[in-house]
Amino acid sequence: MRPDPATVRPVELANETLLPAQAFEHLDAKAGTWHVDNGALLQTDAAEPYARAYIAGPLWLDCMVKAKVRLDALGASAASPGVRLIVRGDEATDTFYTVGLWAGSREVRIEKSRELAFETMTCNQFGTPAIAPYPIELGRTYDVTVVVDHATIYCYIDGAFVVLAQEQDFTTHPTGRVGFFTNAATGTFSEVSVKGMRNVTSSPVTPYAGNPVNLTNYSPAVIKDGKFRMWDSLLGRYNESEDGITWTWPAGKESVVNQGNTGDWPTGTQCGDPDVLKWDGQYWITYWSTCNRRNGAFDGMGLKRSPDGIHWTPEPANPVFYMGPNGDWDEMVVGDHALIRDGDRFKMWHVGITRGQRGYRNEFGYAESKDGIHWRKCRLNPVLTQGKPGTWDGGWIYAAGIVKIDDEQSDTHVYAGKPGASYHLFYTGQPTNNEIICGVKRIGYAFSLDGIRWVKWNDPNTNEPFHDSDPVVTWSDYGDKGFTGIGAATAVLLGDEVRLYYSMYEERLDVGRPPEGPVGTAFATVKADTLRAIVADAKAKGLLSRATREEIDAVMDDPLPQSMWDDLQGRVLCAIQAKQAGDVSTENSMFSQITATRAKFTQALERYYEGPFTALKQVVDALEAAKSVAERVLWTLPADRAGLVASPLEFTDLSLSVSEHPVMIEIEATCDRFDLARVAWSTESGYKPGQEMECVVGYPGVAEPTHRITVLPGGSTINALRIQFPPGATVRLKNVRIREIDVR
Repeated sequence: MRPDPATVRPVELANETLLPAQAFEHLDAKAGTWHVDNGALLQTDAAEPYARAYIAGPLWLDCMVKAKVRLDALGASAASPGVRLIVRGDEATDTFYTVGLWAGSREVRIEKSRELAFETMTCNQFGTPAIAPYPIELGRTYDVTVVVDHATIYCYIDGAFVVLAQEQDFTTHPTGRVGFFTNAATGTFSEVSVKGMRNVTSSPVTPYAGNPVNLTNYSPAVIKDGKFRMWDSLLGRYNESEDGITWTWPAGKESVVNQGNTGDWPTGTQCGDPDVLKWDGQYWITYWSTCNRRNGAFDGMGLKRSPDGIHWTPEPANPVFYMGPNGDWDEMVVGDHALIRDGDRFKMWHVGITRGQRGYRNEFGYAESKDGIHWRKCRLNPVLTQGKPGTWDGGWIYAAGIVKIDDEQSDTHVYAGKPGASYHLFYTGQPTNNEIICGVKRIGYAFSLDGIRWVKWNDPNTNEPFHDSDPVVTWSDYGDKGFTGIGAATAVLLGDEVRLYYSMYEERLDVGRPPEGPVGTAFATVKADTLRAIVADAKAKGLLSRATREEIDAVMDDPLPQSMWDDLQGRVLCAIQAKQAGDVSTENSMFSQITATRAKFTQALERYYEGPFTALKQVVDALEAAKSVAERVLWTLPADRAGLVASPLEFTDLSLSVSEHPVMIEIEATCDRFDLARVAWSTESGYKPGQEMECVVGYPGVAEPTHRITVLPGGSTINALRIQFPPGATVRLKNVRIREIDVR
């Protein structure tokens, strides 16, 4: 839980800087032999395992410590020799955190000490130790920077990020001293400076002093249509306000958006992170939902309309927007988004999630639609990415609001589409994707001339090589009120001012995952002229460019969501059949479409061609090389097995002899759930987990989709086929075919 303010010692230098000339004026040495020589601090007793000294006097909260550090010599019996910087130290109890350069194991390690009992900290929610290999050498001087940012410690060496650690205990030990530590070694510290970082920013955004203005709603959508109107996330409740500060409940405190939800499309299960605009005489709300979850994630985005903001009708074609195909940047989730009507089209910036080399990555993509139902995704997605490792938004970005400036004013998120305007996006970021750590979320700001090429705001007072952007709203604005969790929600243009509404909530350590405790809505403001000046400065520095409408159209693709693999395999099959029949025109047409699909989904294909779709790649490569490729049907579903079927469906009497060639399995079926089917086959050794494949059934708007997988049975006899449809689904099976594709 939050620390008792009465037990927290005052921060004496919260926003000041301790210069190198001051660093060693007053030292409190606890052990070891310390002395200052020519402006450097030396510890010369190599036998002392816990030599430590603190800078006497100031206590620090969030700070940046810089030092040149050198490991001079090792003790004779050193087990883990090294030199370390102490942050948030308490000399009375020897409770502190250290960032250490370890010579024996040649690594950088972040640890915490309680009475000199050391424990390595962790860097993510998986418990990964905060340890990074590093070539530590005796006698070499390292330029070390340690940033203590509430619940996160970052370590940079020679301007490059090395490792970070996160710790829930930071909120119960929020302040402490800076110091120096050697372990069975001698070392030298020089050019030491400490800079307080609490609330030190030249952010253009000013939070409202009376926040929070609403103690109930989380991640709301807000517009101003006569009155301020607010719909909150998940629960979908409705508020009104004359001034955007004092809110009422004209429809009561029950959900209005979720009324009539069935738990399935077209209604969805809930109103996740909604966005609202008013266009064509109606309120439009878009939201993510978790019904029919694929990969345990949000599978799609729904649309509802309302004449009054209270009574909502779902779009029959829901979900109108869904995650990308396996392997693409948004393969796992489409979720938080910002939506506007801009001239003759809707524009949306949405979060997508995939699994990257550093764990799950979530980033923003761009999409357009003329009617809000049929969307085109940008081929350049993602257009706004996480920060580089070791930055405030290097682990997670999400939850955004957007405004367009220098178009005709709109406080209902509808713009005239005038050229020459600029887009301004406010989003939430955090340094890792660890959501159980309190106080790591910030709100950032990015701007663009075309909605595709974005530049993140960088504090002009920050001049560090490891910074690529800075937040504009931080937790510490409300830490003294108990609100350490914040997240962007929506932005509204009100005359010459932008008002940013966002969530604030009390994160607690006595629960497994925040937010928990009071949830509220806050807002902050920024002048439109200030944002214009930021854009003008970036243009003058050559950081911004604007694509023409023609250039944007050239990179907008009609999406083939999860059906991409089915469509690609269908075209491959058609090309093979045309080749067999001597139909050159159809063969060339299909091959052009295959090439176009490969161009659209290069990233997905690169990732999955070497995995589940290795067999398909073998076929496509053969076609591209103009090799002889033919297909033959090995088995077709008996007519008496078609119709309504129960899951799982199994065929055990196949006995299909296949060679080393790829085999394509086709399923024609209708399904009332937008989810997964799983297809497996058995050979002499039975079913194997590695043989289970996935395909999606129930594409909205497709009467009888055909789903295909291409596999390599390895020359074994296929004895059985099993199809597992989504739980609870109603399935009408039309046909199943097994084809062998002869690639020579």
